[in-house]
Amino acid sequence: MNIKRTALLLLVAVTTAHAGSISVVSLPATGTDAASGINATNSYKCALDFGNATTAVSVNGVSFQQLSLSGKGTGADNSHPLFTGTDAIFGGTWTLAGNYAGTIGFAGTSNTGATSQADGSMQSLLSDLTYLSSTVAVGNTATLTLGNLTPGAGYSLRCYYRQWNTTGTFPRRPVSFAFNGEGANESYVGNPLELDAGGAKYIQYDFTAASTSVSAQMTAQLANNGPHIYAVTLQQTFAPLVAPAIAAQPQGFTNLVGNSAALSVGLSNSPPAVYKWLKNAAPVSGATNATLNFPSLTLADSGAYQVIVTNAIGSVTSSVANVLVLDSLPNFPGGWTPLVTTPVTTGTESDGGGTVRFLDNGILHVQITSAGNVSSIKYLKPGSAGTPAANGIEQVSQFGVSNPAFGNHTEIYYYVFPDGGGGTYASAGVSSTNIDLCFVRPYNPAIHQVVADVETHYALGQGNRALYIYLVVKHPASYASYNTNCQIDFIQMIWPVAHDNTDFLCEKMFIDTDVKTGLSQNGVQQNRAALEPNFYDSANSTTVAGLPGEISRLTSGVFSNQLTGKYSYAIDYYKFGCWGRASDVNKLGQWVVMGS
Repeated sequence: MNIKRTALLLLVAVTTAHAGSISVVSLPATGTDAASGINATNSYKCALDFGNATTAVSVNGVSFQQLSLSGKGTGADNSHPLFTGTDAIFGGTWTLAGNYAGTIGFAGTSNTGATSQADGSMQSLLSDLTYLSSTVAVGNTATLTLGNLTPGAGYSLRCYYRQWNTTGTFPRRPVSFAFNGEGANESYVGNPLELDAGGAKYIQYDFTAASTSVSAQMTAQLANNGPHIYAVTLQQTFAPLVAPAIAAQPQGFTNLVGNSAALSVGLSNSPPAVYKWLKNAAPVSGATNATLNFPSLTLADSGAYQVIVTNAIGSVTSSVANVLVLDSLPNFPGGWTPLVTTPVTTGTESDGGGTVRFLDNGILHVQITSAGNVSSIKYLKPGSAGTPAANGIEQVSQFGVSNPAFGNHTEIYYYVFPDGGGGTYASAGVSSTNIDLCFVRPYNPAIHQVVADVETHYALGQGNRALYIYLVVKHPASYASYNTNCQIDFIQMIWPVAHDNTDFLCEKMFIDTDVKTGLSQNGVQQNRAALEPNFYDSANSTTVAGLPGEISRLTSGVFSNQLTGKYSYAIDYYKFGCWGRASDVNKLGQWVVMGS
């Protein structure tokens, strides 16, 4: 049987900044379903089965709508047939139109040739077809248009076909294909495509939709050898392209030479985009990703950074992220490198005179005595791996002891003394990232004047540059009333450095209540952040005839010419609020806070 028809192969083109792509793929005779690319996880707009069959076909869980078309449909005449409809399963619209010399219109037919070219459900899908019946002249066309597309979204249109006539001479049913989905006609570079050249195949058109529809026109190149239309799928491959929008701005940082760091930007959507990082308004060579990495910081990396994110729709520029790289922290002997990934450890060790508790986070190594006093704080030199070097230590040691390593400074250590003994250690919280060591002194009326349970907490976190000390004072209802004559003493903490007497980490000391002159200073109440004598003031004070050696007269600072206790300050424990040391020069501070 020699059927005169124009085969209908559907290709859809859609607009983007680039042209669509057209390709032809051969299918195996066995395992055809698996190789077909048809999958229930795909997002389809149409899945159409053309021919004369009455039973719908499903391939890999995708149900095809069966279309048996005959005659002119709603066309003006049989030479201009026109059929339209909507895919009842996936919602896309379709239109099939013919313009040819024949006078019968579209028709459907089938044969058994698919049995040797495909298996599975694809064999049933390719067993029948729709064609232009009767006389077909060179240049006659069949056009398939699919609609209900989303402009800017990506689509893939596939027209499946196979060899219908296995005899005859070449060329075998040559047909030229042209698609328009991206605003202009795009022709297959392999035109004309010989539909009866052998085996099962599909022609695929990938595009970005310029409008809500796409068309595929097929033109006969040999008389009475028009295109065959077997099956067509149209799936959406990506969402509409939109301009990038920033959800997470790059965050600036301050860090030290040799450390690693990164700047990154996060988008609130995920369109294809190009990244361009700027430093001081100039492009950074090779920086074209969402993250800008600094494997080993140098001083030259300091600057103001931004990133421009661009795609075919638009662009957006981030806020400025300022990066500051330092070679060391000021006045820290030997420099300091934050070892933020070093776990925090605790345990006991010998300090040469007995057993002490220790806390260590790779930056600080702290020793605490059995009485709950901090006897040593050491800053570990970079690379020391827990073994401090001579020029990498900031140490607090027993007061009244000269240390030649630090210019023979007389050093004083800090402690909280809740009066009396009987304290024990307990763990308030221990992990590899944070340790809170608690020294507990329960109230014992036989030996304690302070009518309260007192807990001294020593907290050290991963990456911390300071030891945090805080008190918890508990007074259960069953205890006797507070004795306001009782005091919790605390000792000034000196951070010695191997320099002259004017170079200190912290040159200012503060306390909430002025404990030397009562509640007022020159008629002004001094109960909030009162500036106290610093180490230089204390070191340069003079003794006063007739007074104990621990009492001295200050010769400098905010309390110059006033008397002071040289080493310690004391305050009623229930009034104790906040004490600290700070530096305007080094931007450092240490604080002890007691809650209400």
